[in-house]
Amino acid sequence: RASPFALVVLGFWLAASPLAAAPQESVVRPEPEATEREKPESQRPKLLELGGKIPAPLALTDIDGEAVRSQALLGKVVVVNFWSFTCPIMKGWESRLKAIHDEYTDREVVFLMVNSNVGNGEIGDAEPAKEGDKPYAKIRGYLAEHELPYRVLVDLGSKVADVFQARTTPDVYVFDPKGVLVYRGLIDDDPRGNKGEKTTHHLRGVLDMLLAGEAVDPKATT
Repeated sequence: RASPFALVVLGFWLAASPLAAAPQESVVRPEPEATEREKPESQRPKLLELGGKIPAPLALTDIDGEAVRSQALLGKVVVVNFWSFTCPIMKGWESRLKAIHDEYTDREVVFLMVNSNVGNGEIGDAEPAKEGDKPYAKIRGYLAEHELPYRVLVDLGSKVADVFQARTTPDVYVFDPKGVLVYRGLIDDDPRGNKGEKTTHHLRGVLDMLLAGEAVDPKATT
């Protein structure tokens, strides 16, 4: 799935595309480090479960090289989504996720997109092609083309994906202001966008409950 990195987030469906898709083109990639599951058990961070918090040492950088650390996110509601710009399932939700992002960012909810896809070339271009270019040109190009305001974190080595036990894109995790994972699952129950008013808006409901100081229910969808 990937190589080195630096997350963390927060005090952070359906049958979708796997985080590591088949290679689509030749990309120069850094040598992969051992993923968390390949390390001796004593060296692995504790796996994240509902009701738990992000392991303190876990950290990631965004595509601009700025680190994200959990302590800075305490006191805020945080949404972490494992995200891919080549996954057709993720693309089906993109416009609705953007609408949620825009609406709830104005209500001081933090959104972080985590990309763990080295295998299909999404984060294989960390080094600019020529002097003066910024890294991760493919991600930047997709964000610009689709006018997406996301902050994208790069999970080289799939370290965060392994700890989160993330398996698909999208895979959404919501953390309360204390940094506790209170929801994992779907954005909504309409991946194809054809249910209309019959859609159950899981992520919106969770965010509304948290912002109103209410207990989250359900805590998980699949």
